[in-house]
Amino acid sequence: RGPMSTIFGGCLEDPRVSIREADVGQLIRVRKAAWDAILLDVDNGPEGIVYKGNDSLYDAAGLAAASAALKPGGVLAVWSQG
Repeated sequence: RGPMSTIFGGCLEDPRVSIREADVGQLIRVRKAAWDAILLDVDNGPEGIVYKGNDSLYDAAGLAAASAALKPGGVLAVWSQG
């Protein structure tokens, strides 16, 4: 989807691929051992987290919830600028 779709070909049509656009905090707290990968793009700006409500994703409890939501061998990737 979008301007980079030609780079990735038809990967989104692969039946093994599932993308959820939702409140990730809710998803990771209710679905245990459900995901092969969780990719988080840290909500940050020049002074740190921009939206206070997102703090709970990146504290110890939030990262533990993300870890618990992964299937065995799953990957949690967190991107942060700087």
